[in-house]
Amino acid sequence: NNLGGSIPTELGKLTNLVVLGLYDNDLEGAIPGEIGGLAKLQEFYLHRNKLSGLIPGELGQLSELTHLWLSRNYLSGQIPQSLGGLAKLTSLRLAGNGFTGCLPAGLTAVSDSDAEQLGLDGSGGTSSASTSTDVTCVAVTSRPAEGDTYALGETIRIRVTFSQAVTVTGSPRLKIDMDTAGGGEKWARYESGSGTSGLTFAYEVVKPNVSTQGIAVLANTLELNGGAIKSTATKEDADLSHTGLPHSPGHKVNWE
Repeated sequence: NNLGGSIPTELGKLTNLVVLGLYDNDLEGAIPGEIGGLAKLQEFYLHRNKLSGLIPGELGQLSELTHLWLSRNYLSGQIPQSLGGLAKLTSLRLAGNGFTGCLPAGLTAVSDSDAEQLGLDGSGGTSSASTSTDVTCVAVTSRPAEGDTYALGETIRIRVTFSQAVTVTGSPRLKIDMDTAGGGEKWARYESGSGTSGLTFAYEVVKPNVSTQGIAVLANTLELNGGAIKSTATKEDADLSHTGLPHSPGHKVNWE
């Protein structure tokens, strides 16, 4: 085919749709979040188009989905953590895009996948022979209430995943970056997760926070701040070194 333009949001009204194949076309723009309302959808093919922007987190609502092929487009940003909950997914194609950050843990078990080609943290799995406690993934897990911009009072959350469960005491923190005029570097403070492998850090938007380019997470800025992060099993200190995340246009900030 040679279809062009954007994907109509009205497709989200075809609630009995089981297979949606729009591959090998010239479709542009974003994948509409309305697709997440297709409760019976089992196979979704959009590979080899010219689609851009983020994968909508609403696709994680497709509980019957077995095949998701989005390869060879111009998609970017982080892969939504919600996709890791697609329990029936058996075939995944995401290569040939510009994704950053981490591969959601649930996607590492998909039997037919090109995830190792993405070069993302966690895409190669964690070696069972390793006994150290290391950061394996850093990801922004929150979403703005509307659009792509956090407003005054909204909370930005970052998840730091370790290779094994950790116990937290005190108030560790992690540094994020906004526009210089909008506050520059800020500390996201530990919120939850002790006793698990995933720790959540949070920052509430206040005046005069602005980030027209989106927030970034600065590499190797996780610090104990007088507290501790230790392996729950061995009680040894965790290695806090970690990669960063570039400024993401899907996570802008404007307090006004």
